[in-house]
Amino acid sequence: MTTNQNLTTETQFTDLALAQAIAQETQSAVERPRQVVQYLAEQPAVLAADPDQMAALFQIVEQTNPDYNLIYRLDQGGSMVFHYPAGVRSTVGENFSFRQYFQQAQTKHLPFVSIGRMSPTTDKPVVTVVMPLWDDTGQYLGIVGINLELQALSQTLSDVVLQQNAKPHLNITLVDPQGNILASLEPALLLENFDTVFPHLTSAAFPLSTGNRVELDTDGQEHLLSYASIAETDWSVVVSRPTDVAFAAIDRFQRGFLWLMVFYLGLGVFSWAVLSRRLVKPLQTITAYIQGRQLEPPPRHNPAHPLTPYANRPDQIGQLVQSVIDTEQVITARLDELTTLLETSTAVTSSLDVDTVLNSILVQVEHILNIDKSTIAAYDESSQRFTISVSRGLSSDYIERMILSHSRARLAWQAIERNEPIHLIDLEREELPEQVAPGALAEGVRAIAVIPLKTIHAPLSVLVVYKTQPYTFSQREIDLLSSFANHATMALENAALYAQSDILLKEQTRRLEALVHSLGDGLVLEDLTGNIRYVNRWMSVFTNLPIDAIKQGSIAALINHLYDQAITTKSVAPPHQSELGLPADEIIFAVPHANHVRFLHSEIFQVTDYDQQAIGQGLLLQDITKNYELDRMKSLLISTVSHELRTPLASIKGYASTLLADDVEWDQTEQREFLEIISREADRLNRLVNDLLDMSRLEAGRLELFPAPCDLAEVVARAVPQVYPPPHDRLQLNLPADLPLIHADRQRLEVVVRNLIENSVKYTAQGTPITLSASMNNGTVIVQVSDQGPGIPETDHQRIFDAFFRVEDSLTRQSGLGLGLAICQGFIQAQGGRIWLEPQPQGTCIAFSLPVEVGG
Repeated sequence: MTTNQNLTTETQFTDLALAQAIAQETQSAVERPRQVVQYLAEQPAVLAADPDQMAALFQIVEQTNPDYNLIYRLDQGGSMVFHYPAGVRSTVGENFSFRQYFQQAQTKHLPFVSIGRMSPTTDKPVVTVVMPLWDDTGQYLGIVGINLELQALSQTLSDVVLQQNAKPHLNITLVDPQGNILASLEPALLLENFDTVFPHLTSAAFPLSTGNRVELDTDGQEHLLSYASIAETDWSVVVSRPTDVAFAAIDRFQRGFLWLMVFYLGLGVFSWAVLSRRLVKPLQTITAYIQGRQLEPPPRHNPAHPLTPYANRPDQIGQLVQSVIDTEQVITARLDELTTLLETSTAVTSSLDVDTVLNSILVQVEHILNIDKSTIAAYDESSQRFTISVSRGLSSDYIERMILSHSRARLAWQAIERNEPIHLIDLEREELPEQVAPGALAEGVRAIAVIPLKTIHAPLSVLVVYKTQPYTFSQREIDLLSSFANHATMALENAALYAQSDILLKEQTRRLEALVHSLGDGLVLEDLTGNIRYVNRWMSVFTNLPIDAIKQGSIAALINHLYDQAITTKSVAPPHQSELGLPADEIIFAVPHANHVRFLHSEIFQVTDYDQQAIGQGLLLQDITKNYELDRMKSLLISTVSHELRTPLASIKGYASTLLADDVEWDQTEQREFLEIISREADRLNRLVNDLLDMSRLEAGRLELFPAPCDLAEVVARAVPQVYPPPHDRLQLNLPADLPLIHADRQRLEVVVRNLIENSVKYTAQGTPITLSASMNNGTVIVQVSDQGPGIPETDHQRIFDAFFRVEDSLTRQSGLGLGLAICQGFIQAQGGRIWLEPQPQGTCIAFSLPVEVGG
């Protein structure tokens, strides 16, 4: 059957390959004129429909492509403008708008191929490669076309057939979408309808695809139909031939195979008759016995075996039956051993109670190997002795004597050190330590086998089995004992690893709890039943609830508590439902805390296991007060900078516009006054920009300093004239004449002095004195700028050096960005100094210190 299928497949593949080869060659034959007609559509002569220029152009194309039947141009109405060559008769001026290809062209922009037809110009069957013409505005201009003779396509088909060495009795045709024959091995069939020429093979039998099928003709004869489509033209290549011709080789193969089957069938019947009596009947009996056997073995040492009569035969059947009996006994024994080992494995994996598991192993050892006594001993590192873990059949006196020191546990240590079993056939004939032999013999023990347990994490251990008679353990029995020893090892290792993992788990749990407790976020975990299983201390801090009280509630209760405490709330994520039905959107709570408001971001999340199954949910509470403060500072910065820039710019713009007015003339004094105001406001803008740049450099850590010896008196003298508004006679200087030089950046120090004096001038009443004093203390110069103004509230003492911070009272009505003290702090600290708010009964005093110049 497989050979028959292979022959059929090969025949179908051959015809299909021929159809595909013809389709590929036809596609290549049509592709060239598609490119040519697309080229012609780009030429100005064709677009302009100029007959004289088209004549020269079409002649060149025709000479380089002699297989082109006709090249022509139709205008937008379908009238023939020009064609080359002249043909049998000229059709210039005739209207061809009724042609299907002309109607199709009005909706296309790429070249395409028409259906087959007779050309009235050349009176030959053709297909046309058509290119629609459009101008730049999208106006339809008509078409340019090239007629291809169908006789040329038929010749291409014949060439491919010759190249492929196609077999006879083939009908090969090329069909367009309307069923017209475009190419055939018989030229007389061109433009005939496929359904008319081949009524037994309808054109509907092949879709626009590739494949094979078998069709019946009107006479009931089968034809193998192979077809391949040409995507660019929607044409189909059809290869057909009668199946009796196509599959002739298959028929010959089937007839030969039938005769061969008849021969072998007769030979089989003869052989069956000869061998049935001698061979088949005994085998049937053996088979029936084996099929009727259950896994329960027959009684051992039972001479009346059902197959015994056949086992006595002297021929090969007798030997076969005896082998079956022997194999059955061996399999029964092995099955018993495997069942016992399976039960032992189940016991090992089903319990962590080491004594129970080890005792179960000893029971199985005694059952499978007919052992009289057994024990498992383990080495105790602390006492350096072997002690009995579990035992069976041993007296209590012997067990007490079995608590052996290193020197007395010679057999156990030998087995462990050699990593192999040791067995003694007869203790009466073996040389044993005096302390061991009498006790073993008194216990009735004559043979011993010691199997080492290959432990890694558990203590060193051995499996010891005893026989009350001299006994030689076979290799199979030693291997079986080793298997039981491996199971005992697994039990001991499981227990040891469980103990270690329990210790590690507790340690990891402790570390994890310490880590979670150390986080700055509040965390609550709740199981699927709604019971809270974990709370860290930050959740208690943020909610002002004791941890015990939180554990007695739920996440929903915590959310409600936050709603009750909150001044305002804000949802920051689209609301949805968690797996347990709680609202799971992210919410920001503004809750009162000490003397300010704390902003808490809450998020409920799902807790899953390794299999992504939900096991509960959690609540994460984050303190985002600093983030809110940063946002507030950014908004304040934008608002303040906008205001501070607008005020001087307005002054500059106003006075500049006044000076530039054509209808007013200003005297020299007034012009100078206006220019001084413009200059002062420009300086104010410059200081504003410098303050922002300095603050940016400080925050980025890119502030460049040029320290040098500085005379404080000179620095003050340069800084005071830059103060705006000027302090005039309000400023009192108290600078000792013997003040040493300061090691500092002169320009930055001037900024510090100017900012401190400006703050005092701005925030104190007119006429209130301002004092700048300096003193020497432990290698540093301390400078103090004090005033008698309203002072700074104590609650704001810790924040006055923060960027953009301004005291929320009348001070905020003064202009400025709130950067002055922050810049002062940055400049002083960058030069190794310190700045602080000096307490005093009235007013404000800002002090800073800088190191004295070495050698100054």
